[in-house]
Amino acid sequence: DRKTEAMGVSYAMGDITLAYEMGSTDDEDASEEVENHKQMAVSYAVASGIKLTLTNSEVDSNDSGEVGDDKNDKEMTEVQLTLSF
Repeated sequence: DRKTEAMGVSYAMGDITLAYEMGSTDDEDASEEVENHKQMAVSYAVASGIKLTLTNSEVDSNDSGEVGDDKNDKEMTEVQLTLSF
């Protein structure tokens, strides 16, 4: 069984939207893995039908990865260009 709790907020002002989300996932079996995640995003409406989004995501995990690793943490940055016709 996994239990996930998350909350987020976003704020739009003109052509720009800012968003933040945070939460945690608890693996309730014998492994007792806990992951905490955070995500920040900013979107800009370049023109009608064109949107540019930059997202940064982090996952902090107490689950050990390979032998010798203290954590199995991840971080990702993503750039998106959305075209709507």
